[in-house]
Amino acid sequence: TFNDHGQQITYETYYRGQLSIKITHTYNEKGQLIESVSTDKDGNISMRHVHTYTDIGQPKEKIDYKGNEGKLHRRIVYEYEDVIRELNGIKYRNQISAIEYNADGSIVHEYLNKYNEQGKNIESIHRYTDEKMQGYNTHSTSKYNAHGDCIEYTSYNPDGSIKNVHTYNHEYDSEGKRIIPPREPYDPYALKPGET
Repeated sequence: TFNDHGQQITYETYYRGQLSIKITHTYNEKGQLIESVSTDKDGNISMRHVHTYTDIGQPKEKIDYKGNEGKLHRRIVYEYEDVIRELNGIKYRNQISAIEYNADGSIVHEYLNKYNEQGKNIESIHRYTDEKMQGYNTHSTSKYNAHGDCIEYTSYNPDGSIKNVHTYNHEYDSEGKRIIPPREPYDPYALKPGET
């Protein structure tokens, strides 16, 4: 079922004609999801997700609880810059970090960002602590010109050595607006050079 704003309130899964899983969502007055509860056919809670938000509506914390007893399972905490920025009428703060913790408080993975004075991302680190997941770790840096356009993007190997460097050239008109070259039309059926 859905509410008047088109947001899902309940979702039910049936197996051989009988209710198997029911998920119930609760929203705040701003339409933000604040709780999701998964229950089995007998109404026992399997998982409960609780969401909180910052003063301008960005995610602040997500906590997962297991079972009817509400045992802490996992927690994600978000941190932001103090500066409030605006894009297309929407206020936001740049995210500094999103850190996921196990029930024992140990870090599962972390996503860390640094920004320049213009609010452009200059470094991103995505790091897992589990050795099996460390192949998904990423680290990158970006450089920008005076117009705020990226001119260099560097990705790094796990040992900190450079993996790839991509450079970008931009042209600007007399008013300082970036000139975007026209794109070639895309033809999915076009033959590649040498194909017949």
